[in-house]
Amino acid sequence: MDVNVQHADAAIKYVDMDSKHMDVETKLWMWSQTMCMLSNKYIINKHKLCKIALVSAAMILMLVSIASAAPYAYITNYGDNEVSVIDTATKLVGATVSGLHGPWGVAVNPNGKNVYVTNLASNNVSVINTKTNTVTAQVPVGNWPYGVAVTPDGTQVYVANYGGVTVSVINPSTNTVATTVPVGNNSVAFGHFTGKTAPTILWNNPANIVYDTPLSSNQLSANASDPISGALLHGTFIHTPPLGTVLSAGMHTLQVDFIPDDAINYTTASANVIINVVLTPAQKIQQMTSFIQDLVTSDELDSQSGIALIAELQDTKEYLSHGYTDLAIVNLKNFIHQTKIDISYGVLSANNRKILIDGANDVISPALTITKSADPITYNAAGQPITYTYTVTNSGNMNLSDIKVTDTTLNQQISISNSNLVPGQSTTGTIHTRHHRQTLRMILWLIQQHHHVYSIIIQCQTRLLQQ
Repeated sequence: MDVNVQHADAAIKYVDMDSKHMDVETKLWMWSQTMCMLSNKYIINKHKLCKIALVSAAMILMLVSIASAAPYAYITNYGDNEVSVIDTATKLVGATVSGLHGPWGVAVNPNGKNVYVTNLASNNVSVINTKTNTVTAQVPVGNWPYGVAVTPDGTQVYVANYGGVTVSVINPSTNTVATTVPVGNNSVAFGHFTGKTAPTILWNNPANIVYDTPLSSNQLSANASDPISGALLHGTFIHTPPLGTVLSAGMHTLQVDFIPDDAINYTTASANVIINVVLTPAQKIQQMTSFIQDLVTSDELDSQSGIALIAELQDTKEYLSHGYTDLAIVNLKNFIHQTKIDISYGVLSANNRKILIDGANDVISPALTITKSADPITYNAAGQPITYTYTVTNSGNMNLSDIKVTDTTLNQQISISNSNLVPGQSTTGTIHTRHHRQTLRMILWLIQQHHHVYSIIIQCQTRLLQQ
């Protein structure tokens, strides 16, 4: 007898295997057929899996796609109390997970980070970390947990308890049972969730742009992918603000709403990133000049003081246009000195004083941002080759030249493709290396961080005078 149960957008099918009406061999045959139905989408030779299931009682295959690696098959070995992890590229067992108790059902979180295995003999679910292939948690559930399934968004794990006439709903964030659902006798889950999959939006914070630059595909570059396979999805991307918008100076939030073409299997999705719009030195000087003129118009600043301050700014602009940064810095120092004199005479408020001095210090703002990534991101042994990629971005408002990057951890200078960058422009460099055993522990920690932000000292004065 089949019983269908629906709960929280789940559609799990249960098979009644009442021991009073069915012998063990028949039960095992039904279970092997059930598992073939479940596994048909994962393997080609489902008949072979049926044969193995009849012999071993429970060998269940699920595939895990791990970033930068081939998929792995997780096989529960009921009689050996372990799980075999097979590399599908080599067709060899790459790892064995022990410490289980009658492992039977298995399911993979869509993010690929965890595998959930039901333990018939200990009435719990083991959580396996796919990076380390170790059991990281044991979640108590009902009696004789058989089947297990994970919702498409990865936020709930459903466990059918054969001897407990219940379904346990696990919260994977806390690895605790959040809800217990009463169902019929001797339930075994073999269905899948009918809910839609939420796409993953691929979109990083764009590099700084200079004021008066319209938004383009360089900034509005979102993509969407399947969270399990990683395959790119087609659909409509609605950006807010839209393409061609000119943003004001400062920090802004960009949003994208994705509408998939395949509305049957995927939901809509949204994401936000942050972009910083910076002023060039000339634009900053023009902004400050207008502010001073407004102070003169409002009679807070006398016209003679206003003219003197504007003259210093115009000289600064002229020096910068010819590349005389040192002379421009001298003028900005004179500007700040004159501002402080005006304050001492009581002709400027404290708030306007701060605006002018901060503005002068921000006219020349050189800055670099560096990110470092590793490939592979996991490290197994000393001597293993590894590639580091460095992305260098001019995040300030000045053209930068003769940029040199040195990784102090590796004590190596990085060759970058472009040593001259305008504001918002990026360049990359790579090194290929092998690490000795004495540095392996430190490097392992670094690699696991995925990205690192480093600061570089630029030989240019960024703060002229303190307030």
